[in-house]
Amino acid sequence: MAYIIPEYRKNLSSYRYSGVDKSLVSRYVLSKYWSWLITLFPLSVAPNLITLSGLVCVLINMVTLFYYSPDLGPCPRWVHLTFALGLWIYQSLDAIDGKQARRTGTSGPLGELFDHGNQFIGHATYPLKPKRDLIYIYPCGYYLRLRRIEHNARVPACLLIACPWSVMVHSVGPILRLILSANLNQCLGLANFYLSTWEEYHTGTLYLSYFSGPVEGILIIIAVHIISGIYGAEFWLQPMGDIAILPAIVADALPPFIAEIQLNKVSLASGALGLSANIIAASFNVYRAALANKRPIFPALSGLIPFFSSSAIAYLWLISSPSIVTKHLIPFALYIGCSFGYQVGLIILAHVTKAPFPFMNLMMVPLIVGCVNANLPVIAGIQPFFTGDKEAPFLWAAFAFSLAYYLHFSISVINDLCDYFDINCLTIKHKKQENGDSNKSDEKKNM
Repeated sequence: MAYIIPEYRKNLSSYRYSGVDKSLVSRYVLSKYWSWLITLFPLSVAPNLITLSGLVCVLINMVTLFYYSPDLGPCPRWVHLTFALGLWIYQSLDAIDGKQARRTGTSGPLGELFDHGNQFIGHATYPLKPKRDLIYIYPCGYYLRLRRIEHNARVPACLLIACPWSVMVHSVGPILRLILSANLNQCLGLANFYLSTWEEYHTGTLYLSYFSGPVEGILIIIAVHIISGIYGAEFWLQPMGDIAILPAIVADALPPFIAEIQLNKVSLASGALGLSANIIAASFNVYRAALANKRPIFPALSGLIPFFSSSAIAYLWLISSPSIVTKHLIPFALYIGCSFGYQVGLIILAHVTKAPFPFMNLMMVPLIVGCVNANLPVIAGIQPFFTGDKEAPFLWAAFAFSLAYYLHFSISVINDLCDYFDINCLTIKHKKQENGDSNKSDEKKNM
């Protein structure tokens, strides 16, 4: 199966990466560190190998977590410190792979596709498990105090990015509140990644705002891990006014309603605000690009339909089948992650080949089937074909299908690009020419 449309294949040769990084942390703090770090890598090391090495650190973190906490309960404090180290290495390597590509003259579409694919996997968050009346979120070590939930629920942290949403639905039952929080925050978290890719497709430029996930977002998570490793994850249950490391004069000056807010809610709300700002900025940049190029804005905005329609379908499925939240949300979240990763990959591929925006996504078929099945009592007045524990095999099958399809897509596109440019993915096949361009790229430009 060919994922690159033949008539747009020739556009690969004219692709040029464009990026804008407004991060003050990157510009004034980390840039010198990254410039030094890149000198440690010889020119024989492929940029994609650096990217993959960073991802391996994240995967090692996950293996460590599951080894010491197979039930996703509390883990040793030092595990948090290893997470901080792993994320720091991941961020560092992710930041310099582009520099290595320019040093070696291997910049191109494959690098962007490979980098974005690894970023999506690297930014995937992890499961959590309630214990008593607390929900432990890993790997960040947050605690969310909710009403006691008697179900043995496992809820992926990617669906609970900003739990202050739960305040909006506090009057409903705990499970319904959890479902609403999960879906709203799933939209918020995935929207940041989806919209940045959608923005790059329509503007031709990857924008990193003053607060971005790859820089400030990861640094915040690293700081959370370090604090959790030193003081324990229970540190995040403290009200702001009771923080021992906060100067007394500052704690006394806090208004009562602020002093009583738990740290976990403050940190999560801050992350939600940052993500929301990125979403607004992406939409504005697309609108501005459409005006500058004298293109109608509504066709560009229609690219948001796949994301929001899929999120709405996921919500309808969750609200009609609460057992997913209480028992089977891990395979559900893994399936959703692969599906959205595939959709983002299609958008990036369309961007580098200048192909039409991809609206259709075969991976959403299990999502539609599951939603329709769960809502059969409303749609047709009949009982669902599978519910409760019988839904688990379907969810795991959906995840297996999406993972296999995503891997097939990734391997096929990598092989196609390697054949087209006569390059290797993880090694450098052609040395950099004096003019800075790879020889095969020059040949392709003239074809």
